[in-house]
Amino acid sequence: MKKVLVTLSILALSHTAFALEQLNDQDLASQTGQDGITIKVGISEVAFDQAALVDSNGMTGASNSAALVMAPNASGSSIGINFLNGAGAGVNNLVTATIDSDAGNAGAFANINLAFSELKTIKVDPFSIYLAPTLNNSRTIGSVGSVFDGAGLRAGVSKLLQVGEGAEQLNINFINPLAFNVQLGNSPQGHMVKFSGSLQSINLPKLKIFSNNSGNQTSALSLDASFKANNSTSGFSLDGFYLDVTPDGLNFGNQGTTDKFDVLLNNVVAGQSGASEASTFNGLKNGSMGNFGVVGATVSNLKMNVRGM
Repeated sequence: MKKVLVTLSILALSHTAFALEQLNDQDLASQTGQDGITIKVGISEVAFDQAALVDSNGMTGASNSAALVMAPNASGSSIGINFLNGAGAGVNNLVTATIDSDAGNAGAFANINLAFSELKTIKVDPFSIYLAPTLNNSRTIGSVGSVFDGAGLRAGVSKLLQVGEGAEQLNINFINPLAFNVQLGNSPQGHMVKFSGSLQSINLPKLKIFSNNSGNQTSALSLDASFKANNSTSGFSLDGFYLDVTPDGLNFGNQGTTDKFDVLLNNVVAGQSGASEASTFNGLKNGSMGNFGVVGATVSNLKMNVRGM
């Protein structure tokens, strides 16, 4: 009996000693988050009826607020934004966020890396930008209301810009996956947000800028616009582009010289195609002005500032 008790005591002590053993780095990392936190988000489509930017203080001498509203080209529909993979199907994992923190040499900071590894194409359904008065002279987003009244536009609403029509959509195409590296607090990378990846193209079909001078909204400058990488193999690199929030506003820019790119404006029509005036140029009908473009352009040390007034 004594032998049994001694044996049991030895076994118990060995398990106790094992329980008090020091954890290694891998064990600690899995328990305390030393390697950071990874979050994966699976979204293949986002849809909305309209989005508004309300100018809360208007212009000098003006008493009423107004809004710029992004909404569909016609009532009864919504705007869909689709995130597609290389096969043209919706992505399974849109973004992987890796979050970590460090004491740093000049101060602590949080590092957030957002990687869109599956994303090859973003497609946006046709939409328009409208100028709309807010309801009840309110200065909030909810005061805007719908820009549509039945099948037409609400009174006081006018269309300023249209992108896309029918099956033709705004699309953004990538060669190398898009990524953002965000640093909050001290930023040893030099900027709050740094971009990486490479673009293949940005296409804006059926881009129309409207004028109300004629009393209707049929007069417009219309064209098909596109931004393309000059090198179709490597694309237009986003490395070197950055974003900062500073006391004087939002700063966007690029360090150094960009890769070469092409800007194309095709099927440019000023006014209404086919329109004519009998008293002007013997009734000659209006038509396309042709195509315009810049090939192999670069930009050095781009700096852009966005702020309120």
